[in-house]
Amino acid sequence: MLKKIIVSLLITFSFNAFAFNETHSKIAMIETRDIDVNDIYVSGTIHSQGWQVNDRVLIDVSKPGGKAMLSAALSALMANKQVTVRYEGCLGYAPKALAIIVKP
Repeated sequence: MLKKIIVSLLITFSFNAFAFNETHSKIAMIETRDIDVNDIYVSGTIHSQGWQVNDRVLIDVSKPGGKAMLSAALSALMANKQVTVRYEGCLGYAPKALAIIVKP
């Protein structure tokens, strides 16, 4: 019984913590430079956690999954689709993207 309570509390807290670090919006613009970090500008609000900018997330394409996230962002931008952007931590001056989910 105690095990069930602890597991349910862990699941509840993990969902609450993770839900704060996402935004539902459209991709407004993508900025690509000669380094491996790409700025993905969103039209929605990114909850401020002390970053210098709150209008974008950063994708490091040299990391695993980075190229797939950039591809999803480009597809969503071209198709004008709604996305869910999950982010956590900081990559320099803005939040680091964990996932970009394109809505149907």
